[in-house]
Amino acid sequence: MTDNNENEARERQREYALSNLSENEGLRHLVTAYSVVEDDGYGKKIQSAVDNELYLPSINSGVSPKDLENGEDYPIIQRALVGSRQNKKMLTGNVSEYDIAKIAVLVTQESLTRVKVSDVLELMNYEGEEIQEELRDKYMFELLESDDEETQNVAKSLTGLYSERLTYMESANALNKGAERISGSLERILTSGNEE
Repeated sequence: MTDNNENEARERQREYALSNLSENEGLRHLVTAYSVVEDDGYGKKIQSAVDNELYLPSINSGVSPKDLENGEDYPIIQRALVGSRQNKKMLTGNVSEYDIAKIAVLVTQESLTRVKVSDVLELMNYEGEEIQEELRDKYMFELLESDDEETQNVAKSLTGLYSERLTYMESANALNKGAERISGSLERILTSGNEE
């Protein structure tokens, strides 16, 4: 593969990965559900809000991130079902909710490796100028494959911080949706007797 073709392929994968990370709300919701279940520190209220406001609606919506090789939508549930088959035989697999959420995490992690450091910073709304110029336009996978352990740690830290920020932001989103639902219920209760 020539350098030009390789660069075009990288940019195409970057475009598909950015679509997964920034435009696919359902994928973010499944990753958040996985994170709040895996980390007991979020507590039952946040887990409940994420379940009701993010996870279940995302499962019902048919989350379909882009395949990073060809850009085609590839439904998470289909990935889980086909991936669980024994000897590639239909109706022989077994899938759990955990498996589905784990696939969403893996898709997100793979998508993060296909974008540039500057993309990750933008996804996290980082506006600072204090970044090493030689890192800004590097692909995350280049940092992870580096021989320099410090460079690898930069990529690992960015990935961890991205995941943590995503979980906080989407958990807050779930709590806000729950609060809005409660307010709507209150309004219905208070106004239902006033109709003529």
